[in-house]
Amino acid sequence: MRRIALLLLIIGFSRMTPAQSRILVIGNSITLGTGSTSGTGWRQLLLDSLSTLGYVNEWVGPSGNDPIRGHFYPGQSIGAFYTGPGGTGTRDVAPSMNLYQPHIVVVHLGSNDIGGTDDIGPYSDDGGVSFNTQRVGGRLAQFIAYLLQWKNGTRGTFLREIYVCAVIPRIDIINDGRNPALGFYYTVVNIYSDAQNNRIPAIPRNSFRFVDQYHSIDPQTMLNADGLHPNDTGYSRMAKTFFGTLRGLAMLYDKTAGDGQRGRPGETLPQPLTVRVRNGYGSLLNNQPVFFEVVSGDAVFTDSQNPVLTTNGIASKSVRILSEGAVVIGATVHSTINRTLFFHVYGQDRIHVTGDVFYDAQDIRPVPNVRIEWVESGVPIDTTSPAGRFASTKIPFDEDFSIRPLKTPNEDVTENAILSYDAALVARHAVGLNLLDAASKIAADVNQDGKADLGDAIQIARYAVGYSPPTGVLTGAWTFTPSRQSFTTPGDTVRCDVFRARLIGDVSAGWRDPSVPKTGGWHVKSSARVWDDSLCVTLTVTGGGFLSADARIVYDPSGIRFLSAEKGEGLDGFQMLSHTPRPGEIRLGLFGAEERDNPVTAAWIFRHEGIPPDATVQILNLYVNDTAFPEQRIALNPDSSPALPDRPMLYANYPNPFNPGTTIPFALHRTDRVRLVILNAVGQAVRILEAGEMPAGRHELPWDGRTDSGQAAPSGVYVIRLETTETQVVRKINLIR
Repeated sequence: MRRIALLLLIIGFSRMTPAQSRILVIGNSITLGTGSTSGTGWRQLLLDSLSTLGYVNEWVGPSGNDPIRGHFYPGQSIGAFYTGPGGTGTRDVAPSMNLYQPHIVVVHLGSNDIGGTDDIGPYSDDGGVSFNTQRVGGRLAQFIAYLLQWKNGTRGTFLREIYVCAVIPRIDIINDGRNPALGFYYTVVNIYSDAQNNRIPAIPRNSFRFVDQYHSIDPQTMLNADGLHPNDTGYSRMAKTFFGTLRGLAMLYDKTAGDGQRGRPGETLPQPLTVRVRNGYGSLLNNQPVFFEVVSGDAVFTDSQNPVLTTNGIASKSVRILSEGAVVIGATVHSTINRTLFFHVYGQDRIHVTGDVFYDAQDIRPVPNVRIEWVESGVPIDTTSPAGRFASTKIPFDEDFSIRPLKTPNEDVTENAILSYDAALVARHAVGLNLLDAASKIAADVNQDGKADLGDAIQIARYAVGYSPPTGVLTGAWTFTPSRQSFTTPGDTVRCDVFRARLIGDVSAGWRDPSVPKTGGWHVKSSARVWDDSLCVTLTVTGGGFLSADARIVYDPSGIRFLSAEKGEGLDGFQMLSHTPRPGEIRLGLFGAEERDNPVTAAWIFRHEGIPPDATVQILNLYVNDTAFPEQRIALNPDSSPALPDRPMLYANYPNPFNPGTTIPFALHRTDRVRLVILNAVGQAVRILEAGEMPAGRHELPWDGRTDSGQAAPSGVYVIRLETTETQVVRKINLIR
C-alpha cells in the first residue's frame, strides 16, 4: 500500500533565494568599518550575534566580501544614494534593491552631511507634506520615501523592514563648539515621530524603525584619533545596539503539532498542522497572516480562511486528504526571515504497528527472524530485522486485534547457546543451593511440568551434547513474554511493548551474550598418553567454583575407535554425558550441583591400530561453566611420556607483555614443593603463589596481575622467582596497564 506523504513547507518571503533572509546595509566608511582592527567594524559582530540565536540570514550587496556584503561607499553623503529631489544618484541603491531584493535594509547615513555647512534645520517647512532637501533631514526623509517604493508595491513588495539610524557623534565637530550630530539626532527623531502620527503622506505609519546610534557611542572613549570613526570598542557598542533592535523581528519558527501523523484518505487529519513564530527575545509574535496553498497532490483545507498568528504566536491549518498519493502544501508567513519547516504526515487505511523483540530483560540483544502473527487471521504481518524490529501496515483500521511472536525451535541457536552449565544451575536449584528467578525457571522447565528439577537438568545436559529432545521436551524452543498483545479500538499507530524472548534450556541467559567469552579463574591442561593399543586423552581443570564443562573432541577416526568417557579426579557426584554424532567427533558434557575447588579430570579412552607420527586430537568449543577457552591441540606421541628436565625450569610466560593476567609455565625434574614469588623493580615481593607439592613434569600457574592485598599491580617490569627446595630460577615479565 502506498503512503501519503504530506509536507508542510513554510516557504520564504521570496522565491528567489530559499531559506534565507536578505539584509542590505547602506552607509559610508563607518559601515565599511574604517579604523577597526578587523576592517569590518560592526558588521561581522552583528552577524555573529544573530547567528547565535539561530537566525538564518544572508547579507547582500555589491560592496565588501562574503558573508557581510552591503552597499557602502566611504565619503558619500545621503544624496548620492538616490535619485530625485536633493539626490545625485552617483551611488544609487536602486540597482542593488532590484538585483538582491533584500527583506531588511539598515541605513547609517549623514555623517558626511553634518560635517560641512549643510543646514541641520527641520526636514520640512510644511509639517511633513513636502521635504526641504536643502537640509540634511529633508534628504534623509526623501531617501526613506525612495526606499519605500520596494515595500509599497511601486517597485516591489519584498522589502519588509527599514532601519534608519541617528548617526554617531563626531568629536572633531564637538571640539569646534558645535554638535550637529545631536541636531541630526533630533531631526531623525522628529521624522520618526511624525510618521508614526501619520503626519507625513510619503512615509506612512510603521514604515521604518528608528535606531539610536548617537547615544550608543561615548565620543571621549569610543572614537579613533580622527574623531570620526569608532574604535573597536565603539564598533562593538554599535553592533550591540543594532542587535538589540533586530532581535525583536519575527525570525524563529518551529513545529508544535501535526508532525508524523497518519490518517485515512477522505478524513481530516486528527491534528492541525501548526507553526509557532517568535523573536530573539523569546516573545511570541501575533497578527501576522500565514498563507497555505496546495502545491501538488489531492488534498483540501477544511476552512477557506488563511490563519493569522494568535497572541501565543500560533497558526494552524486543518487538512483533509482526498485520495492516496503524495501531497505538498506550502505556507508563506509574512515576516522578516525565511525559514522552511517540514511536516511529514501519512494517509493510509491501515494501522501502523511497530515493536521490538529483545532477548531476556535487557535491550542489548535483538532477536531476528521472529515472525509476528496477526492472531485473529493467522496471517504473519512481519518478521523481525537483525535489529529485532518489526513494522506492519497490514491490519485494517477499526479492528480490534492481537499479535504474537513465533520462532522455529533451534532457529538462530548455535552449538554452545545451551551448555551443561545450564543443567548445573537447574540442579543447584533443585537441591536448594541457588534458587532461580522467575524468567530462569521458565527456561529451566523443559518438560513443561511446572517445576525445575533434576529431570529437567538431565534433558538440558543431553541437548548440550547434541541429543535431540524427546517428545514433550522443549529444549531449544523459543518462549516470549508476553505471549501476545491485544489492542481494543486502536488509533492509526500502535507501538507495542517489547516482547522478551527466552530460549528454553538457556537458564543462564547466555544466548549471544556480548560478555562471552568471559575471563575465568580456571586453568585448563590437556594431554594424551599412547601405549600398546590404547590411547587416553585427559583434560584437567584447576580453579575454584567448578560446576560444569563442555567440549567437542575431533580426531582422525581411521585406525582409532572411541571406547568410553571416564570421570576422573574430583568428579564424584557429577553427571557425565557423551555423544558421538559422527565418526571422528565426540561431544562431552559434565555437570554437578556442588562446586568443586580442587582439580578435576575427565578422560576419553580409545583403541588404536597404530598412531601416525603427526596425529593430533583437537578439543574444540571448550567451556568451563560459561567461560570459553581456546582450542586445545594435542600431539599423539606413541613414545610414551615426554622427557623430564634435569633441573627445575622456568619458561617464558604468555602473554608477555600482558594485561590483566598471564600464565607462568615451569617444569620439575622430580616431585618437589613449589612456589612462585612476583617481585617488583626494587625487589619487593608483591604476590606469592603457593603451589605446594607438585609431581615431576610440566606445570602452569596463572597470575591475575594483582598483589597479595587484592590490588591491581601497576604497570612495570616484574621478576618471577620459581622456588623449590633445592634451587631458585628467575625471569623478567612486563605488565602494561
